[in-house]
Amino acid sequence: MPRENRATRYRNIRHAEYDLLTALMTDEALKERYHAILRAGVPKGDSVALDRANKALQNISVILNGMRANRVKNLPDWHIDSEAES
Repeated sequence: MPRENRATRYRNIRHAEYDLLTALMTDEALKERYHAILRAGVPKGDSVALDRANKALQNISVILNGMRANRVKNLPDWHIDSEAES
């Protein structure tokens, strides 16, 4: 009996984590919220606080991208971002 296509099922925890990290990095509503949070900590005309906020955002982006990259190897072959050879 052939196995059913399970392309909608998470194959492992890392697969689910990858999709969550992708959503955190690409969701426009979340990006607006991140910027709103950072703007609240930057008084008008304070270039030092603005620089700190921008560096914090860049640092978090690097961390999340690294976490995401470490999970690619755990993606199932059918996942669009899988590195498996077709």
